[in-house]
Amino acid sequence: MTLALLGCVFITEVDRAAREAAAGGDGSDTAWTVDTAPGDSGGDAVDSAGDSGADGDSGDSGGDSADSAPPSDRPELLAVRAGSFWMGTDTVRDTSTFGHDLSSRRVTLTRAFWIDTTEVSDRELRGGSDLPAIEVTWSEAARHANRRSDDDGLEACYACTDETCVSSTGVLDCEGWRLPTEAEWEYAARAGETGEFLGGDLVDGAADLSACDTDLAVEGGRVGSWAWYCANSRDTLPATLPEVPNDWGGYNFTGSVWEWVEDGYAATAPDDDTDPIVTSTLEGRVIRGGDYGNAAVYVRLASRYAHAIDEIDQGDQVGFRLVRTCPDDPCP
Repeated sequence: MTLALLGCVFITEVDRAAREAAAGGDGSDTAWTVDTAPGDSGGDAVDSAGDSGADGDSGDSGGDSADSAPPSDRPELLAVRAGSFWMGTDTVRDTSTFGHDLSSRRVTLTRAFWIDTTEVSDRELRGGSDLPAIEVTWSEAARHANRRSDDDGLEACYACTDETCVSSTGVLDCEGWRLPTEAEWEYAARAGETGEFLGGDLVDGAADLSACDTDLAVEGGRVGSWAWYCANSRDTLPATLPEVPNDWGGYNFTGSVWEWVEDGYAATAPDDDTDPIVTSTLEGRVIRGGDYGNAAVYVRLASRYAHAIDEIDQGDQVGFRLVRTCPDDPCP
């Protein structure tokens, strides 16, 4: 099975039948529901964010769980405050022509937002299992965002035809559900972490990030504590969440499945570091986070790839999670 990226092919292995059997394809299990009550997982997130910023000014930001439960087939939500963070990496590791890391820079997000704690499940998207949905095109993700908005009586953020979807003008101010910008995704994924991985930087700076025989050690433990990737997944996406969430209560930002974001792909960062977004889609759109069959180099917090918008191959480990701009900060 191939993960088709623009200009390259990434090889992974999956037994889809085994995945769905493990997760309960009849929808009877709830393996992808966070097992803490709303409000419990993020109670300390604002404080932890304040301690981890590189220059100490991120104390005005952070995540907390939404105070009401979402519909049962949806993930729980994290409420993320506006703030600033270091996006990208000082350890640039270009993994291919279409996977340029971006050098570290200070980015400011001026809007608070809700974000799914996990990826959208196949049950929510297609009525299947509780595992993350895969083989999802960008437009399918956008259509589902509109469907969720319609269910909630909110404005749709995408204009869709039978063939494709496009973002509304001023999508960040749309009141409905949408895909996160690349900056929003990384801000929520890092949850105050400034190292290469959730858990910090590698203990052994010379470790082979392309190998799959060892779960690599990072300052806070091992990469596999936060991510399902080739060193701990046994080539199958487990029907359980990783052992440890990020500091704001989010899961599977790295590893598990690649995730679509709002931005078009560019090999260089946008000029604007306040609410940055790439609107040109001539080179496809961005996917983030890596998947369970990938080596550690792909599950770094700065790892990014280009993917064709409406082309997907059978078995492609590409899914998504959704966000919604909050009307106030903090989110009500």
